[in-house]
Amino acid sequence: MQTQDQKDDYDWVGAWHAADTRRHEWTVEQWKSHFLTLSKRCSYMLRHGAAENGLIMRSDGFIPVRDILAHKTFRGFSKEDVEVCVEHNTKKRFLLSEEGGELLIRAQQGHTKRVGEIDQRALTTPLTGKNCPSMAVHGTFSKNIDSIKKQGLKTMGRDHIHMATGLPGNKGVISGCREGTSVFLHIDVKRAIVSGIEFFLSGNDVILTPGRDGVLPPEFIKGATDATGEKVLFGFETEAPNPQRASSSAGQSQAAPKPDLALAPPSHLNSSEKSFLKAVKGFRAILKIEEQQREGKIKVDKTQLSKLEKKGEFLADLAEQERGLPLDSPLREKNKDVLSLLPAPH
Repeated sequence: MQTQDQKDDYDWVGAWHAADTRRHEWTVEQWKSHFLTLSKRCSYMLRHGAAENGLIMRSDGFIPVRDILAHKTFRGFSKEDVEVCVEHNTKKRFLLSEEGGELLIRAQQGHTKRVGEIDQRALTTPLTGKNCPSMAVHGTFSKNIDSIKKQGLKTMGRDHIHMATGLPGNKGVISGCREGTSVFLHIDVKRAIVSGIEFFLSGNDVILTPGRDGVLPPEFIKGATDATGEKVLFGFETEAPNPQRASSSAGQSQAAPKPDLALAPPSHLNSSEKSFLKAVKGFRAILKIEEQQREGKIKVDKTQLSKLEKKGEFLADLAEQERGLPLDSPLREKNKDVLSLLPAPH
């Protein structure tokens, strides 16, 4: 099922379809589905799956388009399809380059270690206190706030934490926040840079940081608002209390803290993702029983033994649900430890 953002991303297809009668062999909706599928497969291959699919990525993230199209995943797509898809991508997720008559493609950001070693400085512009954007926001959901307040933002298996140069709808903001997010964290980039944390700007104006060991501490988060930037949803009071200030204010009335105006997180998972998570949960339960059994922490009862005997069935169900999961779903990266246990496809 397509989200509203995905539908909006392909509004250009109507005019493109009308401009050439040779394209009328398919309907506008069929072309939209065609380009959406191509975009998703490019995102997965160029950000995560290149190495495991036998594709060689250069240190600057580029792969020859002919190598991409030769892969079985891209059967039915042409060089022209890739060019059209990249040209019209509203979030500028990809970049094409021609060298020596050969067309190359790369993802602008979002890479994980699975693609192999790439030089992020060849893909991005380092930010300093002088050239960093005046605003940086990271989109998330209200259910994540308590964890973020305690632990900060994490790369979650990617090379970087992603931020936008403004709020959704702001002029010039095309990417950087995951669609469907309802809470926007405002990041103090300049202060974080001064403290020694690296920040970069991608080719499609997404702000990236590896944080410190994969974490951007909560002290660099100013607060959180809704998409308008006007309604404050959460405060991030991370400064340690000053004993002298506390002593001098003893006996004085304290203003009641502002209540958190949490927005209920939207249901952002489609049916295939929900089924996949259910299968993951079932298989993780079996792995936990096995681990506790190995460590001598538990004596397996009849119910647990029955589950262990059905491990193969749970694994088969997980494999089936994985096949129905979109190639660029973030659930793949978050559950890569479990997916690595699946048998290799024949």
